[in-house]
Amino acid sequence: MLKERYEKWTKEFMESWKKLDWKRTLETLDKNVEYYENPIDKPCANFGEVTNLWNVVADNQKDISYKFNIVAFNEDTCIIN
Repeated sequence: MLKERYEKWTKEFMESWKKLDWKRTLETLDKNVEYYENPIDKPCANFGEVTNLWNVVADNQKDISYKFNIVAFNEDTCIIN
């Protein structure tokens, strides 16, 4: 049940991103988010930092496609590749 919840959230997140609807994408996030754009860079530590990162999504991305794999999860955290 928990994994299905994370899969549903990820699909909603990615579909809004694919449509370049970054405001809708942001709405999928918790206000206490810690977001990693990739595993090497420092993560966005809060919602404001994620908002600043994504303010240019529509300007610099197009033809977005995606696939994902849920690597690990618990009640509070989900790691998605």
